[in-house]
Amino acid sequence: MRVRENMLSLKTINDLIDHFHTGPIGEALHSSLTFLEKEYDLDGVAIVLEDSSKLTFSLIASSQMRNIQGMPLKPLVKFEGPNKTVLLTSSVNTEDLSFQLELDLEDPGSLGIYYVRPIPSSIYNLIFVAFGAKPQLELLDLDTLTKLFSLLLRDSHFLRQIKEKTNRVNIEDFESEKKPKEIETYKELFETTDDGVFILNKSYEIVYMNHAGESITGYSRTALSGDPITNYISEQHAAIFSFPPNLIPSNFDMDLFTTSKEIVHLGVLRSSLLIEEGYTVLIFRDITEARHIEERLQSTSDFLMKLVDNSVVAIVACELNEKIILFNPSARNLFGDQEVDSQSPRLMSDFFPSQEDWNHILDMIADKRFGGESRLDPTKSTVRSTSGDLIPVNISAYTIPIMGDTKKAVVLFITDLREQMEMEEKLTEYRDRLAEKEKQALISELAGAMAHELNQPLMSIIGYSTLLKKPSLDPEKMERAVTHISGEAERMAEIVKKIGNLPRYETRKYVGTANILDLDRSSGGPRES
Repeated sequence: MRVRENMLSLKTINDLIDHFHTGPIGEALHSSLTFLEKEYDLDGVAIVLEDSSKLTFSLIASSQMRNIQGMPLKPLVKFEGPNKTVLLTSSVNTEDLSFQLELDLEDPGSLGIYYVRPIPSSIYNLIFVAFGAKPQLELLDLDTLTKLFSLLLRDSHFLRQIKEKTNRVNIEDFESEKKPKEIETYKELFETTDDGVFILNKSYEIVYMNHAGESITGYSRTALSGDPITNYISEQHAAIFSFPPNLIPSNFDMDLFTTSKEIVHLGVLRSSLLIEEGYTVLIFRDITEARHIEERLQSTSDFLMKLVDNSVVAIVACELNEKIILFNPSARNLFGDQEVDSQSPRLMSDFFPSQEDWNHILDMIADKRFGGESRLDPTKSTVRSTSGDLIPVNISAYTIPIMGDTKKAVVLFITDLREQMEMEEKLTEYRDRLAEKEKQALISELAGAMAHELNQPLMSIIGYSTLLKKPSLDPEKMERAVTHISGEAERMAEIVKKIGNLPRYETRKYVGTANILDLDRSSGGPRES
């Protein structure tokens, strides 16, 4: 029965091409089919590859399962010739094919549809299969869709990988192979675990891998069957399998290469199951992300340790029992002890003048008034060097949890204040000396001003006093002399008054390089412009 086809819109084609470029071919196929399932409201979509030279089939992509990587099939439905759309009219055929393609159909009334297209320049036919309601299936332009997918596969390395796998594992051999009873006994256990399981024979060839292993490694179990495990792991880790099974470590890491040559880091546990039967059972899980996080944490840790080691501030950490767990080079230089480390018997209180001084630091860290919750803002204190010298320091500190929340450590940042205090002492001494010089200069300028200002009235008083000593002095001259002496004395009193009430201090040039107090301007008189 033929169905009507609609032309694929340009937008859908562009969106589909975007999904083609989402990553490795397996991921691109899954992403593309998931997009189509959602875009057309389908119940499931899959792509099957037919090797026309051997008439064998492989499931290579599904909208409901990632990393299928070529699962061998023996279809219960006979696919008709190429380049035509075929609708499955039988519900039995629909159910059988969807089950075989591992598609879970939510609607029991879903129909199936497929389209076979030869892939150019290859021995393969692409079979596009979709399930859903008939109106939704009729919207599919299978001719255009299969052209796009066939071109994608033709231009990738995927077909070569599929060919290599189908050459190693023949579907008829796979289905007719009977696993040993010992493995069948544990098969249900292996298939229900979330961890991957490899079972290796005495030659370390893979004879079994569970479904979780397929999800973790990206390989189908048939693709690996019969191959030595060393074909798929790094050379470094392949050396593990050069020893007898009893000498393989019980726990180890292993790097496995996927079909896209990406590396998956596996954490492996060697089980004791099936040892007596001659098998090696490896239980594994993907620790790739954990390893990446571990590497980033290690890189961050190394960076922080470099910062600590190169800090000019002494950094010390200790447990609450005073056991030292970190003592950076600046701390060794400060305390004069090059032997202190996490193995040292020295306690944190040994580096303080007394146990009480160390306890006081702990009390301030616990008291919110000194910096907040479990921390201490920079506080001046005193520590003691190995030689017994007392050293003035600035200490800031905080507590951090270690080993979860079961233990805590105190981290101290200690700054040596000796150079700073020595500099402050020198500055204080310099300021005192400068103040003394300024004081002496002030006295000198004040004395100069007094000598200058008082000299003239004093000379005048002396002159008139000499005149009054004459015995036959004319009364008129005597009166004039007394008047002058009185006036000059008042002038001197005014000068002394000005000096005692100076609102500011200004000088003026005197003889040579000397300065004297400018009494007029200093006492509030007009300033010279």
